[in-house]
Parts: sequence; C-alpha cells; structure tokens
Amino acid sequence: MDTFIIIATVGAGFIFLFWFILNLRDENRRLLKRQEELLTKIEEAQNEGLKVLRDGQSMLSKTMYKLDLEERAGLKTLEEISKNTGEKKQEKPEPK
Repeated sequence: MDTFIIIATVGAGFIFLFWFILNLRDENRRLLKRQEELLTKIEEAQNEGLKVLRDGQSMLSKTMYKLDLEERAGLKTLEEISKNTGEKKQEKPEPK
C-alpha cells in the first residue's frame, strides 16, 4: 500500500509539473505576443516622429535660406542708402 501511495504521489507530481510547464509556455506566448504588438506600435510611432523631424528640418532649412536672402537684400539696401546719404552730404555743405 505504501508503494502505491508513493507511485501515485510521484505520478501526481509529474502530472502537475507537466501541466505547470504547459501553462507557463502558453502564458509566455501571450506575453511575447503582447510585447511584439507594443514593439510594433513603438516602431510605428518612431517612424512618424522621424518623418515629422525630417519635415521640420526641411522647413527650417527653407526658412533659414529665405532669411539669408532677406538679410542680404537688407544689407544691400542699407549700403545704397548709406551711399546716397553720403553723396547728399558731400553735395550740400553743412552750414556753420
């Protein structure tokens, strides 16, 4: 009788261990599936963020180019004004 109890206990232990391993594998599969979904969403968000950054960089580059052109035009205008006022001062002597 003691031998039967020992064999039944060992058998029940093996069955429980087998069930536990199968349950653990299923849970790991579900967990890995959730992780895969999250990583996919993170990757999509990163791609969208990089696209926004690229677009922003492009807009910034265009704006800087326009500002540079406007600055050059402004400096050229100031130079012309400076020349014109210098010529007028030379033409009109200042009263003393």
